[in-house]
Amino acid sequence: GVRYSSRDLEGNSTESIPTGNYFIQNATSLYVVLTSQGSSVVLSQNVGEKSQRWAVMPTGDGYYYLVEAANSNALQPLDQGQEIGEAIGASEKYGKHTWEEWNLIPLNNGYYQFQSRFNPSLCMQGDQNGMGTIHMATCQATAERQWYKFLNADY
Repeated sequence: GVRYSSRDLEGNSTESIPTGNYFIQNATSLYVVLTSQGSSVVLSQNVGEKSQRWAVMPTGDGYYYLVEAANSNALQPLDQGQEIGEAIGASEKYGKHTWEEWNLIPLNNGYYQFQSRFNPSLCMQGDQNGMGTIHMATCQATAERQWYKFLNADY
């Protein structure tokens, strides 16, 4: 796929990210991935379903949309990403709002943090037990806030 640059916390361009479809895995467990369940997004066991495939699509200015393959809804905080603990879901078609846009920050261990463009102090966090809900949290390099997105789902 085509490669686009990501940015670090200071906004500097870093390594390239190939576009394509992926299963997005959380660092807390190698067996769970982001899964769309209607407007909710949870971590669940990877069984290869379409609701578990996400397209990485550049916005054109260094950020990304993460678009769910089942119905083309964008991964986003359900209340614009203004609060710690706010649920993350998939709703609306992508390309309308900055709260649908993510800065994919590479970490030194092959994982990424998904930082909100709308509120850069917040990042996406999975449940600490490795399953369940996804929500907004302060950006720190803990395992539940690290996401590995390069599990190819282009098949």
